[in-house]
Amino acid sequence: EEALKRVYEIKNRPMEKAIPLIIGDIPLVELVAEVQSPLEEEIMKRYWPGPLTILLKAKNGLSEYITAGTGKVALRVPGESFALELAKAAGFPITATSANPSGSPPADSAEMILKYFATEVDLLVDGGRTRGYEPSTIVEVVNDQIKIIRRGIIKKVGGDDEF
Repeated sequence: EEALKRVYEIKNRPMEKAIPLIIGDIPLVELVAEVQSPLEEEIMKRYWPGPLTILLKAKNGLSEYITAGTGKVALRVPGESFALELAKAAGFPITATSANPSGSPPADSAEMILKYFATEVDLLVDGGRTRGYEPSTIVEVVNDQIKIIRRGIIKKVGGDDEF
């Protein structure tokens, strides 16, 4: 809880904005969420690892910092990256919010992160400049239909995907 609270404080993040999580593999979903439909399972199998975040029913007791009181958790298995390797090694969900103060452009380098957060960061792993930033697409299954919450790098989910 304290670490999650610190993320909100450092980023000056509004409490109504949940913190998404990344995991290293699909079976880890059950640690924090309940899959409620075959379509949710199909989406995860089709798009993970990759730039798609899915909103799922949060397990009871999951921190309000993660759900923002919505009863939902945003989960993703990231594409090939340091983040994926870290999530696999951890074996449990880890926070995955962008490295920027709320309302500012996402950092694309370690230098930019240090400009944003100076002495606030306990550890910084410099993986080089990012390859450009287009956020993950966020979806939710509602009444057995895919609802796009945020269009990101995947422009259409289901049917003929557009990247």
